[in-house]
Amino acid sequence: MLCVTSVVLLLLIFGIHIFNQFQINEKLFWNTFDETWNHSLVLARNDNTSVNVAFYPNDEVVFKSFNHGKRYRKTVQMPHGLSVVKRYEMNISEKGYVKPQTVYWKSSNTNERVLQKFQLGWGTYRNEKENL
Repeated sequence: MLCVTSVVLLLLIFGIHIFNQFQINEKLFWNTFDETWNHSLVLARNDNTSVNVAFYPNDEVVFKSFNHGKRYRKTVQMPHGLSVVKRYEMNISEKGYVKPQTVYWKSSNTNERVLQKFQLGWGTYRNEKENL
């Protein structure tokens, strides 16, 4: 009986650790995405060039631009359990303008849907979460 209790307790602790690790990985992803997004906005304005942003389901978000012989490419890997629901593509203009749109994400780690709403103006966005 003690052996069964010990095994169940170990599995419970291990399961909680894995769940917490997935949530930490998502937070790290959002921080990295935000840093890369803001860097791309500055690059677009300073270099007077547009930046293409492509969202690939279950994979990555790719930021890329080419201007005056300089190539810019940054990739942000999606963590396990977080994905966009379809492929999205958008452009940050030379002035930092982004066409208003919403990117839909699904997180199996937190059991939430994230609506990433890009706004007019200086390429701002906000994330709204909904329970699935």
